[in-house]
Amino acid sequence: MAKDSSAWRGSWGGLGFTAIIAAILAWAIWSHGDAIGLNSEGLKTLGIVGAMILLLLIRHGRAIGLALKQRWSRFQAERKKELPTSEGRVEQTLPRNVTVDTIREAMRNLYGRRWGRKTRILLITGTAAEVEQLTPGLTTQLWQEDRGTLLLWGGDLNTPPDSAWLTALRKLRRRPVDGLVWVTSAFDQLSAPGLEPPLPVPSESTMDSLSHAISARMEALGWQTPLYVWSLHPRAGKPDGRIVQATGCLLSAGCRTEGLAEQLSALTPDLTSLGLQQTCGEVKHNFLLTLADQLIREPQSVTTPLSVMLNPYRPLPLAGVVFSQPSAGAERAVAHHWGMDKRWDVLPESVRTLAAGCARASRAFHGVKCLCQSLPWRWWAGLCRWASRMSLTAAR
Repeated sequence: MAKDSSAWRGSWGGLGFTAIIAAILAWAIWSHGDAIGLNSEGLKTLGIVGAMILLLLIRHGRAIGLALKQRWSRFQAERKKELPTSEGRVEQTLPRNVTVDTIREAMRNLYGRRWGRKTRILLITGTAAEVEQLTPGLTTQLWQEDRGTLLLWGGDLNTPPDSAWLTALRKLRRRPVDGLVWVTSAFDQLSAPGLEPPLPVPSESTMDSLSHAISARMEALGWQTPLYVWSLHPRAGKPDGRIVQATGCLLSAGCRTEGLAEQLSALTPDLTSLGLQQTCGEVKHNFLLTLADQLIREPQSVTTPLSVMLNPYRPLPLAGVVFSQPSAGAERAVAHHWGMDKRWDVLPESVRTLAAGCARASRAFHGVKCLCQSLPWRWWAGLCRWASRMSLTAAR
């Protein structure tokens, strides 16, 4: 529960430090104001008030500006009759840029001015029902943070991307996100007594449409980011009382379907060994064993649909596959806070390295683009130089 108050520690710590500075300034002006020409109590009082205003602007100018921006947006919405004067009937949806400013201010309070280097940002996509099983509250709160990992809601892949939200996220940081996570239960083909029959795996046309939706979100962000497929298995229930761990595999750049099949095959011995240990402790904790059984019997239930994303003619930067049950006890009382457990360890450890590779590709493309844009100017400068030389030659 100590983690739940982390969002408040940054804000109240900053206000407490400001109060200490204000008290020192007030004492200094009142006791030694004569040295700077404040000879009367009235002048000293005015000096203290001015110092307090200046201190607030220096220390909390960004927060004050954000509050004024929110108030102005509310006023404009009421003036255009987009928001009723009685807010008990309709709750206002703040502009996306205001939400991004709020995220930036919260991260700065928690991690300081260099918060961008201390946090890992993941864009979570998938149906709202499935994402809520993994990260409760994210689809309504739009962002959540815990221990240096910031989650952003990327929308349902079956709907058009929220261009206003994704465009606003470009201003969050130089590299908006470090990775994109697609949460889906489409690969849940577990077989065990008592489980209901699974749904068919997605067809090639369905996966092609989902690939287009993922590419559209990356294009809206202006950055190609590593893609992680989070295979959720809701038919297995929540891991109540079971020790959870990172379960999945990471893929190298340029990986093909055969490489994915080899990675999944190499995963099964550890799943079987650890699954036997957990089943011996509690019979109902058989998720790892049933997952190993699926990957041994039907590896194509995962490799065949994902082969569309590994197509060499139009590949996506698929960086890894993670398997898990729905989250248990991930809800938090404090808004914009979530409980990160060991299942996420595989993503934060690898996401930065892979994102750096994608960043280099983006910078290379940007360099080629700048070169192409500068070619007309270079041609014009060369033409002017040639004309000048011809004029000088004619004059001589």
